[in-house]
Amino acid sequence: MRLAYALLIWVGLALAITVPLSLAATSEYLAWRDPVYIAAGFAGVLALCIALEVARLQIGLRLIKVSSSAPQIAAPRRPRH
Repeated sequence: MRLAYALLIWVGLALAITVPLSLAATSEYLAWRDPVYIAAGFAGVLALCIALEVARLQIGLRLIKVSSSAPQIAAPRRPRH
């Protein structure tokens, strides 16, 4: 179950990155644009994909911290006098 969940997340992430890039690459409006505008458009799409990945990593790290079952190590106590 856990493997299927992880696989589903990775497939969703791959689709979230490849679908916008492929739609941008096959746009009919590219014929009317200068190369600088085309490069800037792809840079924008790629930046949004990277932002999606960063958000996924932050959520994943937060879930790891919350669900971690590792025992907490207490600081050693000083002897009482």
